[in-house]
Amino acid sequence: MSLTGSDDLEQPFKANFQVIFIVGPAGIGKSTLLGKFMANADARFKHVSLDLIATEEGRARGLIQGQNPSTGALLKKVGHDALIVIGITALFRRLRAASDGEIYLVDVGSAYQDVAIFASLSLLYPVIGITASEEAVYERFCKYRPSHPHLSFDEHRRMQYSEARLKVYASATHVIDTTNLSVDESVVRFGNVVQGIANRQPMVQFLDFAEFERNALENQGKHWHDYKVRWPYYSRAVEVAKTLDIDNPSDVLEMGTMGVSIVRNCKTIDYDVAWDFKNKKPTYLHDARVIPWPIETKKFKLFVALRVFQHLAPKQKECFLEAKRIAENVLIVVPNEYRNGTGITLEQLTEWNDGEPPTIVEGNLLDRSTFLYLWKFGP
Repeated sequence: MSLTGSDDLEQPFKANFQVIFIVGPAGIGKSTLLGKFMANADARFKHVSLDLIATEEGRARGLIQGQNPSTGALLKKVGHDALIVIGITALFRRLRAASDGEIYLVDVGSAYQDVAIFASLSLLYPVIGITASEEAVYERFCKYRPSHPHLSFDEHRRMQYSEARLKVYASATHVIDTTNLSVDESVVRFGNVVQGIANRQPMVQFLDFAEFERNALENQGKHWHDYKVRWPYYSRAVEVAKTLDIDNPSDVLEMGTMGVSIVRNCKTIDYDVAWDFKNKKPTYLHDARVIPWPIETKKFKLFVALRVFQHLAPKQKECFLEAKRIAENVLIVVPNEYRNGTGITLEQLTEWNDGEPPTIVEGNLLDRSTFLYLWKFGP
């Protein structure tokens, strides 16, 4: 029996429709968000579960029996690779019947997220990643899926945060962090993102390695001769920025980009004394050590400075407070040890922020002294 079993897949698509994929760990609440969104959505929106249409296809082919067969039963019967083929075939058959103007929201089950091709979906389609802390995901999994075999926290984490699945989560073009959101708040956030995509609003484009490398080669010099070892903190900054619901590149200000910013076409701030590079045309031509900055309070959703603050002595604290003033979120990568003693420690940053530590602290991103910090200050 052919796994595809259909000649109609060779026919071209005729309808003008949209497809949005939804990814995230099992148990995080993708189906709940989709269900609640669909309850009030207009007729353009169609909810497709890859798990459900795969089992329907399996039953139609006589591979599994019963009125309510499970994806697990089909997986056990045909194996992982065949399940993927059956699910994708069923999806494209469904899309073959699409009408003009329809928008398909595709819930990608966890089994499909082990396949490398799903990390490339965002090259063709918008992908919404639903994320939360590992602890929050496990708590939801245990609460809402009590009939599943009991897994310890470590077992669940190894499965849902495998290398393959992490690549899928990181590839999302839009990320919604639901750790501290209620279900209703998550639904509102999800709906805003979906409506934005459906209305074809400009989609924020994030830095990838190809663009990063191209910039480094075009701006050869002392700063970029070791560009590959810098990529880990750039790529992690991209991943963090994706969680902040940035809808417009103009909502981002990056300082000292050295030719490449983590959000394409964002606003930039730099000065004209040093660090020359190709196409240096800052939005704000200003020495950050001159306080205040010529920027309105809370003008930006995100301020970014990657290994810049060690060069802002003796006005580092004042610059931090200016970043806090002008942005809802502040993302900084800075060494805690640097020549001439201009590194900045976590203790200093916490003191400058009235004793409140950053929301995110991550180290070892270039060397043992380089740390990434994120503060969520709000509007």
